[in-house]
Amino acid sequence: EVLKLTELPIPDLNACKNKAKAVLVKVLFASINPIDYKMITGLMGVVNPKKPPFVAGRDFSGRVVAKGDDPSLRWLNVGDLVYGQCWYADQGSFAEYCLCESVNVQPMPKNLSPLQAAAIPLVSQTSYQAMLKMQLKKGDKLLILGGSTATGLAAIQMAKRFIECEEVVVTSSQIDLCKAMGADRVINYRADEVWH
Repeated sequence: EVLKLTELPIPDLNACKNKAKAVLVKVLFASINPIDYKMITGLMGVVNPKKPPFVAGRDFSGRVVAKGDDPSLRWLNVGDLVYGQCWYADQGSFAEYCLCESVNVQPMPKNLSPLQAAAIPLVSQTSYQAMLKMQLKKGDKLLILGGSTATGLAAIQMAKRFIECEEVVVTSSQIDLCKAMGADRVINYRADEVWH
């Protein structure tokens, strides 16, 4: 038994080291990612960023309940819908409320539901960091293995719409989905003869 359901007090902004930049969110939706179950089950060992006991979960969407008074938070109002990641101390998104650092909270796009927004943070961060590491630029060609995974779908859109890659080729059996996201070519490794 690794997880347990328990009652905890609502987190307090005053408990934060940098309370001026802290945001308290009423969680509407939380998503689970591989890092969450690895942290929960101890698979990360000594490199686990959180030590037990902690509230599990990172990605969330929710409504701002309270915020610090730092000028960098002028854009944010109590009641705003937001999404982001909860990495602060022992806090987590698998709770009714989570306390976050302001750099990990963004306004929820109006074209997304809270359910959809909760699924975005880590997968888009993963794709973005990979593209930074590759130093992709306009006109480049990109091959994405696993185009219909969450990170693959995010990468397709970033590569085509923001970086403006000339060609994005992906592997997937979900051809229509990948093309709808912007892939130029989809290699269906289950049906196509790709290895000569």
